[in-house]
Amino acid sequence: MAVLDPVTVEGRFEPYLTRVRFEQRRNTAQGHFLDTTDIRRAGAVQFEEVFRMVPGVRLLPNGSSYLVELQRGQGQVFNPALANYCPPLYFIDGVYFPLPPIQTPSLPLVPQELLAIEVYSNIFSAPPQYQRMDSGCGVILIWTKRGVANRKK
Repeated sequence: MAVLDPVTVEGRFEPYLTRVRFEQRRNTAQGHFLDTTDIRRAGAVQFEEVFRMVPGVRLLPNGSSYLVELQRGQGQVFNPALANYCPPLYFIDGVYFPLPPIQTPSLPLVPQELLAIEVYSNIFSAPPQYQRMDSGCGVILIWTKRGVANRKK
């Protein structure tokens, strides 16, 4: 029996990102956009470390991880219960993922799972379907390799 040489297969995730309108929104320049190349270049070990390269984002040490804070934009709501911490809203593969402020140190993601990230510094710059009035501190949309498997072609 003959043994074949190994074959390397690389997946392309553009159709998924096109379906979720990532590329279309990136062209509007309303937010800050990271794709797989940017994410890999960040050299992050933990999910939150990817945001080191995003303007207007602060990483606040929280035990063994970080809290992600977006700079407050004009017209944003200050929540006295959170003191000075301004947490963003997270959506993973289009689904709202509420994080209790300060109590949850990290999202259940690692950088290797990420396809793309969109960061909107206030809820008004985020796409309408991702605007929620329970936060005035911005929106982060996360697109993962897991989401590709859950979408019909």
